Amino acid sequence: MKIEGQTSFVAMPRLKPRFRISLRDYDTGKTLCVDLVTQPFPGSKRYWLRVDGRNATRLPEASLTVVFHRLRSWLVKQRTPKRTPNELKQAGAE
Repeated sequence: MKIEGQTSFVAMPRLKPRFRISLRDYDTGKTLCVDLVTQPFPGSKRYWLRVDGRNATRLPEASLTVVFHRLRSWLVKQRTPKRTPNELKQAGAE
């Protein structure tokens, strides 16, 4: 016996972020927008993350310490010029 019916789906409202961090690299034009959404659990010090308006896939939730550590390392990588092996050899010889 086959029962046919309709399934209804009600989308949950999107939670508003507590913090938003926006970074822009004016040299390359790249932007990064990180939203930190407070978790609705009492006493939780972690946040759900959205990157550029989408839920984060690599790190779906994190504390403020982890978020700022990752942002800092991302910024350092952006500022560090890429060096060729010859340049690395010359720098080591000096």
